[in-house]
Amino acid sequence: MFDFIAVCDDDPVMVETVVHLLRSTTLSDRAQIITANSGEELLEKRNLETLQVAVLDMEMKKLNGIETGQALKELNPDILLIFLTGHKQYALEAFGVDSFQYLLKPVTEEK
Repeated sequence: MFDFIAVCDDDPVMVETVVHLLRSTTLSDRAQIITANSGEELLEKRNLETLQVAVLDMEMKKLNGIETGQALKELNPDILLIFLTGHKQYALEAFGVDSFQYLLKPVTEEK
């Protein structure tokens, strides 16, 4: 079970959608989900080295999902990175940072 999860997307509606989907799964009630609307905002949070999973949008204004994921991997090499995007062309780049999953938007419960 995962206890510390981050969701980062520059679309606040997408952040809420992903949080809702995570909460509707078999996650324990004790799972802490932190949210951010940019890579910079996420990286300013405390205790990132304890993150177990990060769900990251690929296209964000300054730091993109890959750059944010690389920074998180430096803090915790075991973190599971899940990338969300509306574009297929970033898949190879995402797996270059040892991502766990690459999901195309829109995100559904089945995905």
